[in-house]
This record gives sequence, structure tokens and C-alpha cells, in this order.
Amino acid sequence: MSKIKFVAMLWIMALLGWLMGGGALFEAIRFKLGEATAVVKSADPKIARALKFNPQDYAVADVVFETGHGDMAVSRFRVRPHDLPALAAGRGVAIRFRKGDPHEVLYQFEEKSWGLGWLLLGFAGTALGIVAHRKLKQEPR
Repeated sequence: MSKIKFVAMLWIMALLGWLMGGGALFEAIRFKLGEATAVVKSADPKIARALKFNPQDYAVADVVFETGHGDMAVSRFRVRPHDLPALAAGRGVAIRFRKGDPHEVLYQFEEKSWGLGWLLLGFAGTALGIVAHRKLKQEPR
């Protein structure tokens, strides 16, 4: 690999790290700022049908989020396979969701990635890219 290609690879690595880390950090902060808790309940017959005929797959059903501020109907919500029995029995499932998008959901013990590893890759790639670029410019041709 030539020296110029190596320096270019370092810059691409840095750009990838900053973009992926920045995107993950933005998503995590946006979720934290608009987070709300709710209990998902449903009387949709699609859930019982999915539990009976295809219990190992996700089901798409109409549900109701019961929040502290009232009920919110959500259509075409994706229900996880291990939540099907609880919803079919009429019990609720505790979730956290983003107020602006009720389809963006985190369940118990789930967290969004902050992208710190990607940001570290971006920082390291930038530092190495700067050093390698300076060394390449100092080298006689």
C-alpha cells in the first residue's frame, strides 16, 4: 500500500468514526430529551392470532399506550414475540418511547448506544491522519 493511500485510509477512518459516532450520539440525546414511559395494552385480535399460529415472530397490531397523561392509540405497532402472551392475556408491557415518534421504543433494561467507540475511532483517525499527513509532506519526493 502506498503512503498516500495509507493517509487517505486514515482520513476515511476518521470521517467514518465521526459520522457514525455523531449519528449515534444524536439519536441517544434526541431519545433522552423526548422520552416518556407507558404501558402497552391491546385488544387487537391480531395478537391472539399471531400467538396461536406464529408465536416466534413479530406481530403488527394496533395498541394503546397508557401514559401518565392519558391514553394514546398507536396503529401498526410492532410487538415482540415474547410480549405476545402478556398482551393476549390483557396484561400490559412497560416501555419507554419518544414522544415525537411512538414507534421508537425501548423496553426494560434497554439503552441506546452513545457511539463513544465510534467517536474514539474518529478522534484516533484524525490524530493519526494529521501526524501521517505532516510526515508525508516533510518527506522528500
